[in-house]
This record gives sequence, structure tokens and C-alpha cells, in this order.
Amino acid sequence: MSEKSITNLLVPVFIFIVLISHTAFAQENSTSKLQSDTTEIQYVDSFKLKSESHAFKSSLYGTLVPLPTIVFTIPGLVFGPSLGYFYGGMLGRAWKGIAIRSAGVIGMASAIAWSFSDFDFGDNNSNSAGAGILFVTSASVIVFSAIYDIAKIKKAVRKSNAALSNARLDIIPKYFSQTNSVGISLNLHF
Repeated sequence: MSEKSITNLLVPVFIFIVLISHTAFAQENSTSKLQSDTTEIQYVDSFKLKSESHAFKSSLYGTLVPLPTIVFTIPGLVFGPSLGYFYGGMLGRAWKGIAIRSAGVIGMASAIAWSFSDFDFGDNNSNSAGAGILFVTSASVIVFSAIYDIAKIKKAVRKSNAALSNARLDIIPKYFSQTNSVGISLNLHF
């Protein structure tokens, strides 16, 4: 096959691809936005926006439902408030909250171990007082971190959705005059 016949074969394939992609975009749900002109097709709503209320409910219920059970209370307090962040696609923020609350659990366990330790620092009451302060401080870190994460999830999802709403995929037909050929350019903006 000569180079000219390959070009003649690729042009109809190129046109077919452009028409198929345009048809696929047009068949999306009514909330999608399609902007087209002679050289550019933009599909704006290609990223799924997350529900603020679903993220909030995931965090709230993930924290409150395990509380009555003895076995799942600590995992519920550590992981529950982060469920909304995982749903919202904010993995870094989810893991940060888990790390803070895990440090609180480690502090509480250390306080319990310290209160039962045989170390004598000159006064038996100093062990109890220090362990009590560490326990209350660690428990406060867990509770306040959980409340903070649950209270801020809606705003975080709203901010994430605003960033995603600016994302788009451009499909642009191209003609390369140097090689006398056609192609498609895909540009992802976020």
C-alpha cells in the first residue's frame, strides 16, 4: 500500500471517530454540557461530582453506629469520620484524620499502661495524675478530631466539587501539514 492510499484510508476512519465521539457525548444525560464548534468538542461534565449530604451521612453514621458496640467503638471513632472524605475523593485528608485519632488511641493505651506500671517516681500519685492527664488529653484529641472532620466534610466536598467542575476533556481533530496527515488531540484540563 502506498502512502497516499494509507492517507485516503485514515481520513474516513478519522471522520468516523469524530462522529462516533460526538454521538457518544450527545447521548449522555441531560446534565452534561456539550460545546462544539468546527474544531473543538468539549465534554465538561466528564467527572462525577460528589454529594455533600452523602459524605456527611457517611461520616456521621460511620462514627455513631459502632459506638454502642464494645468491639467496634474504637475503630468507629478512628475510621468513621474519614468515610466521607474517602467518598469525596480526599484521601490525604481522610488519612490525616485517621492518623490524628490513631495517635489519640495510642495515647490512651499508653495512659492505661502507665497507670498500672510499677515505676515509682517518688510519689505514687504522680503516676496516677500523669496517666489521667494523658488519658483525658488523648480522649479529647479523638473526640474533637472526629467532631471537626464531621463538621467540615460538607465544605470540603463543596470545595472539591468546585475544583472538579472546572475539569474538562477536549477532543480536537488535527491536521499535520508537515506529514500531510490527520489525527486527534485529547486534552484533559483540571
